[in-house]
Amino acid sequence: MEPVIGRQAHSSVLPGTSAPQRTADVLVDILISAGVEVVFGLPGGPISPIHDALIDRSEVRVLTTRHESGALFAAAGYAQTSGKIGVVLVTSGPGVLNALTGLASAYCDGLPLLVLVGEVPRKNQGRGALQDGSAHGLNIVEMASHITKLAAQVAEPNAAPAMLRRAIATALSGRRGPVVLTLPMDTTLAKITAPQVHVDVMTAKIDADQLLTSHQVGALLQVNPSSVKKWVNEGRIAAFRTPGGHRRIRAADLVEFLDVHKMPIPRPLANASKRRLLVVDDNSSRPTAGRGCSSRAARSCTSTSTPRRSAARTRWRSASRRRPSCSSAR
Repeated sequence: MEPVIGRQAHSSVLPGTSAPQRTADVLVDILISAGVEVVFGLPGGPISPIHDALIDRSEVRVLTTRHESGALFAAAGYAQTSGKIGVVLVTSGPGVLNALTGLASAYCDGLPLLVLVGEVPRKNQGRGALQDGSAHGLNIVEMASHITKLAAQVAEPNAAPAMLRRAIATALSGRRGPVVLTLPMDTTLAKITAPQVHVDVMTAKIDADQLLTSHQVGALLQVNPSSVKKWVNEGRIAAFRTPGGHRRIRAADLVEFLDVHKMPIPRPLANASKRRLLVVDDNSSRPTAGRGCSSRAARSCTSTSTPRRSAARTRWRSASRRRPSCSSAR
């Protein structure tokens, strides 16, 4: 077997091991565990550690475009058609500046994108380094903060795994949208120990009216997404069709399906399962507490025929009535 020349071969982290790895390798492992299969982008010096970590990973397909804006729009199209998060790798300076138009478009359309930006080493920031995009240079994080759900710089290598998981969860939760993380080159090359505690990317709480894709439902229930699509086709789970023709499952309908079939409800769906219902008695106009609604909530929901006036407003009106008019003053 011929030795590897120019760099050392690296592989994924084995469960239970704590051997130090490059931060770039740990970040690629997190992307793969999050279900990322395709990565778009344009290579560059500061982002080269991430590209190098992707060379030995056959699970991820890297598509190189001729322009950064093309990579952003390609990732946006991928997110729109597949329902998954689109990942883009760009370099510092003009690389990320060319990507701002695609970021703004994804932000307006509510498409989940993860943009990883290479940055100059921390020791060179603010010292006139070429294509310095830190807070001492172009301040890329401040630029992207207006057109993203989250924009941050990874300042410490040990904080990179948690920040990446947070960025993925932010892009996929609530109203979807793009997120940006800038990665200084010395941070991605630093040796760290991979976290041994597994943290699911679906950690954010899901509201009752949030729409989920079949892949998200499969990740929540730990089943194959094809099984979820089969349940939808059989009419066992209600689904909505978006203007783009994609099916989405409301979180409240998913909880009802799990309740009917006596299946455990995942923790992110706790908010969707605690719906408050208001039951009105036929013999009385006063609402009573129904399932999921306490008596205190029922009393707070009580409505009368005339709205209650605030004490301050009542005092002001009574004072104005006692005030003599201009004609009586004469």
